[in-house]
Amino acid sequence: MNESIFDKSALVIIDMQFPFLNCGYNKEKKKSLIQAQKNMIKLYKEENLPVITLEFNCYGSTIPEIRTEFEQLEKKALVVKGDDSGFSHEYFEQVLKEWEIKHLILTGVSARACVAETAQDAKTRGYQFSTAVDLISDSNDLPIRYAEWYKKEAHFYFPSYLNFLDLHRKLKEKKIVQPIDLR
Repeated sequence: MNESIFDKSALVIIDMQFPFLNCGYNKEKKKSLIQAQKNMIKLYKEENLPVITLEFNCYGSTIPEIRTEFEQLEKKALVVKGDDSGFSHEYFEQVLKEWEIKHLILTGVSARACVAETAQDAKTRGYQFSTAVDLISDSNDLPIRYAEWYKKEAHFYFPSYLNFLDLHRKLKEKKIVQPIDLR
């Protein structure tokens, strides 16, 4: 059977902690980012797919809006990292291998630092990654400096998380086969 990107994927929530989100994010941008992530968590919960939360050591817990959703999941892992990349802690890759994850759906902050470092390390280790413009963010209206890099390197770099939801629905209803990357 043909696998979809969701079959061997994990949703990875990166550094959704108060010190990072209170560092120049306007209220609407923060609210939109949180809602997009909550909707992705809901999809992963419904499908019993794994979610991994990465927290930067010494910066507190993931914000309650995300943590509450995360705690309700059956298949989840929390990794406290000491550097920008999630791969800086060996437990992260251990979980990926244990769950036979091949594809990371990246969400969180900062798109130019922790998300980018995790994405780069994922590629180096042979994992694919995808994300969407509204699933990752940099502080206060800075354009995502890495946008061109994400477009080039990501398996999918969608304009919206709604594209992930739509793709999943279509794959599940067998209205389309696995999309082909035309890059």
